[in-house]
Amino acid sequence: MEMFENVLEASKEAGVDVFINGSSIHAGTGDIAAYTKDSSLKETPQPYRKSIDPEEDFDLRKQKPSKLLDPRAENPDSPYGESKIQTEHRTRQAVQENKIKTGVSIRIGGVNPADQETQEGEPYYSTLYLSHKDLGRTVEHIIEEGRDMNGYYQIYGVSDNRGRIFDIENPFIGEH
Repeated sequence: MEMFENVLEASKEAGVDVFINGSSIHAGTGDIAAYTKDSSLKETPQPYRKSIDPEEDFDLRKQKPSKLLDPRAENPDSPYGESKIQTEHRTRQAVQENKIKTGVSIRIGGVNPADQETQEGEPYYSTLYLSHKDLGRTVEHIIEEGRDMNGYYQIYGVSDNRGRIFDIENPFIGEH
């Protein structure tokens, strides 16, 4: 948190218009055991289990979109997720205190150096994968549009994958 505070302060001193906080899906997946270290689909509640399970023909995005995880809900799955919520709170507070004009916390999903939708040992990775292209496009739109917007925003950064359980609509580019 000390390092985060230093970056936030340096951004204020530099007159940064749009501050982008790299948060994590782990700030909101506390009930989704499939995304934990043990990857337990069995302990994941419905309807998320059916959407994540590659053996099921259920798509939460289409069949129960109201159940998509809200990027503002605080439900950490680990101490790491809790630390990301703290950075979200500090970003929001900096906007409220007029230290930065526009703050955006992106709850980033699975990004990897090879830009692959699957990862060995992570059977449900494809449902939270964020492609390099989508990440770049999201950041680009936030920077472009954020200059004309004031306030704090919190979004999920996940590609529109099969089995996705995250609401990815956002005021900068809509659903991507």
